[in-house]
Amino acid sequence: SSRRRHTRFKCDWSSDVCSSDLVGGGLANSLLAYWVRQRQPQSKILIVEQSDRLGGNHTWSFHQSDLTPQEFSFIEPFVSKKWDGYSVFFPKYSRRLPTSYYSVRSEEIHQKVLSQVEVEFDTQIVGVAPHNVTEKSGRQFSAKCVIDGRGFMVFNPEMVAYQKFVGLDLELKEPHGLNEPILMDATCPQNQSFRFFYC
Repeated sequence: SSRRRHTRFKCDWSSDVCSSDLVGGGLANSLLAYWVRQRQPQSKILIVEQSDRLGGNHTWSFHQSDLTPQEFSFIEPFVSKKWDGYSVFFPKYSRRLPTSYYSVRSEEIHQKVLSQVEVEFDTQIVGVAPHNVTEKSGRQFSAKCVIDGRGFMVFNPEMVAYQKFVGLDLELKEPHGLNEPILMDATCPQNQSFRFFYC
């Protein structure tokens, strides 16, 4: 059977000084760590991450309408770029939509969160319990609260819908001339599937 790691432990956030270990330095745990520190500056927070950076190598983009005002306030400090609109193109139709669009790059996540909390990089975790985390060497990190944010353990691909994106960073000889992003340019050959450029 397929299942998603969804471990929840009761955390004591009421005390003046909180001690918490966050396993995994992806988007969710990074945002959580940052805002706990903003709300409770004396909190002792440790992120344990297997790679050498927080947030991986990603760009997250969203529409203003995707989030409530309160949700947007949590993301706003990490926004790398904002546009006042975007365009879509199809073979027989095109349109500009005057809706705010935002992007967050993992570099922003890494820099801002690293300045606020302690992080153990290049750490392989072999055990997670309500109050301690064990790495491959046998060393343990203890805490009042442990949150496992590593995502999927086992899942059935047949039950998951997905899109494939291939991202390229291009250096151009001349300015590209775009003032706003193109969220979908479907004027390219479709080749028996729905394909589009996003830039």
